[in-house]
Parts: sequence; structure tokens; C-alpha cells
Amino acid sequence: MRKMRTSMLLEKVQTYGWANIQVSPDPVDILNLSRSLGTIVHQPSRPEISTLKPLEKNSAQANTTSALYGLGKFPFHTDLAHWPLPPRYVVMGNGNTLSNIPTLLLDTRSSGLFEHLCKNAKLGVWNIKKTLRPFACSLFLTQSNKIGLRWDSNVMSPLNIAARQIGTELSQLLESESRTHEISHKWNVPGLCVVIDNWRVLHSRPSIPLNEASRVLYRVFVSEKTS
Repeated sequence: MRKMRTSMLLEKVQTYGWANIQVSPDPVDILNLSRSLGTIVHQPSRPEISTLKPLEKNSAQANTTSALYGLGKFPFHTDLAHWPLPPRYVVMGNGNTLSNIPTLLLDTRSSGLFEHLCKNAKLGVWNIKKTLRPFACSLFLTQSNKIGLRWDSNVMSPLNIAARQIGTELSQLLESESRTHEISHKWNVPGLCVVIDNWRVLHSRPSIPLNEASRVLYRVFVSEKTS
């Protein structure tokens, strides 16, 4: 039964770029769900499952998104874009702390953004910074004949003219596309999880008002199963 549920879940993710599933609010169940999708990956200094809480800039760990934006809006991005191969899936879930502040999703395939970038951004070369071993890369990543997209303006800087041009255009496109294609995933049910294709769907978060500062989510990174 669990294998059937996992298969159906991944089919939805493959079709739409993301999918909801209901589990219990227990973080152990979120971990078990994540393990059924592939191999859990994490930074050496971090646990398998992270607890996400809104933080003001001066309370956040250095070099994190919260340190840059605090309670303000986060930009659309790929999680762990500074890894040579970012994890394929991001699993996010809530416990018993419910919130009216959503996670915002932008499917680069259904919006046409991915197709546009494939036509216009192949010559761009980017430097990945904020990592112990900086490296150059494209906006695109490949594995087992699958093509994905990486984007995080906070860790990627252009190395050539093509990248500078597409970087400016991409920022404008994200602003315009989010108005028509943005999906608002709400956290108003205990134990609700969302599985995001991290190679296809960019995500962000709106500003957090002080009365929502208790918002708590869990997050797990998962690499895809390989045959």
C-alpha cells in the first residue's frame, strides 16, 4: 500500500511539479515519507530534517536566506543551488502549528519559463559562491538524461555577458510570471506535506507579519532514486 501511495505521489509530482499528501504532524512520519521517495541528503552540519522558523536578520545564522531577508519576502529559488547537484525533491510539512502564510510555488514548465531559458540562456556561465569550493556552472543541470533548472540569485553570480543579460531578464520574468502562475500552498491542516520537484519548481515565501512569527515548518531534502 505504501509503495502504491509513493508511486501515485511521484506521478503527480512528475505531472504538476509538486503534490500534496497528508501524514501525521509527527516529524518522524515526514522523514518516513521522505525516505520512501529516495535518499535523504543534508549538509554535514545539519540534521536530516530541519525546522524552519521565521527569524529576524540579527537572529539568523550567517549566509542563510533569513540572514539576508529576515521576516521579509524571500525570492524564488532552488534549494541548495550551491551544490554541484541540488537535491531532486524538497519535502516540506507542518506539525501542529498552523499558519496563514503560504509557501509560494512557481512551475517553470507550465509557465513557459523553462522553455524560454532553454532557448536563450544556454551560453550563460555562473559562479557558485557561498560554498567552500566555488565552481562555475550553467543554469541547467542534467542527470540520467533528465534536465533541470537551478536558480538562486543569492549564491549565483554571472561570469560572462550572456549570464549578466539573462540574469537581468530572469529577475523581470520571475516578477511577471509570478503574478499569473504563482501557486499559494497554505499550511492550514496539521500534518500536511508538499513534495516539490526542486529541479523544476522554484519556491519562495511572502513577508511574515509579527503575529505569524510562530510559524513552524519541517523540511527534508531527497535525492532521486536511481535504477
